Amino acid sequence: MAATALPHLQCRLEQGILVGVITAPQMQGDDLADELRQELLRAVGEFKTNKLVLDFQNVKYLGSAGFRPLLSLYRKLHESAGRMIFINLSPDVEEVFLITRLLSKTPNGSTPFELAPDLAGAVERLREAGTGAAH
Repeated sequence: MAATALPHLQCRLEQGILVGVITAPQMQGDDLADELRQELLRAVGEFKTNKLVLDFQNVKYLGSAGFRPLLSLYRKLHESAGRMIFINLSPDVEEVFLITRLLSKTPNGSTPFELAPDLAGAVERLREAGTGAAH
């Protein structure tokens, strides 16, 4: 399937893994949170996968409402034994995730989100995990 551009998300497949690039520089506010949630869930459904790399290269600020679409997606992926790995977090955004204990830099299973140093590392980690496409 070709790349897909949504208002707040650009998606493509990379070695069978969905890569989503969040295009909103500030993840804040209820409207954006609701729209991004719908876009993330739509992308996972359309690409028929439960493995996702979420690229935060454009995100400079994450407000509390920004957690909602990510947690919603986490629950959806978790239902089908899927995984999501974040890449390209700015230092400020990474700090917010670490302080809230929603993110781990290592795959330890105690946090909903995990971080990889780059796209290649994230894709490799997901491919090694052996979780297949959602049914």
